[in-house]
Amino acid sequence: MLYAIFTTIINAHLKYARSNFMRTTFST
Repeated sequence: MLYAIFTTIINAHLKYARSNFMRTTFST
């Protein structure tokens, strides 16, 4: 159960970081 929550947080963070990275790359 704890692993599932941890995985969800990691996936959400990676998804946000990826979109943020793409936004920064294209805006430059």
